[in-house]
Amino acid sequence: MPAEAGRLGSVASKTPAFGVNAFQNPAQVWSEFRPCVLGYDTSCAGGFGIRGLPTWNVDTSVTKDIGIYKERVSAKLYILCTNTLNHVQMSGPSLTLSSPTSFGQITSQGNTPRQMEFGLRLGF
Repeated sequence: MPAEAGRLGSVASKTPAFGVNAFQNPAQVWSEFRPCVLGYDTSCAGGFGIRGLPTWNVDTSVTKDIGIYKERVSAKLYILCTNTLNHVQMSGPSLTLSSPTSFGQITSQGNTPRQMEFGLRLGF
């Protein structure tokens, strides 16, 4: 049995702790990379690194100016909502070549739950 086969077996045999893998076959992806060799490699982690998962978020803000008494007294009502859609965004996977058993595993969520803020500002 070649040494490479034993090395790959340690990656594929581990099941993810959180239940999510970034790659369909983490052992195959891990086998395509190696640590940089100083003096030999000229572009370590240059343009060919692995990118993380895409992230996006939607925040909403609604403001209403209300005139109460002529133009002297006014009120401003505002509602601010962060992470409006409240969808799950996983944090980046573990891409460390020195720990093959956790390569490609996503261990936590990267986003915060929806938060809402209500406010009323009076102007005199």
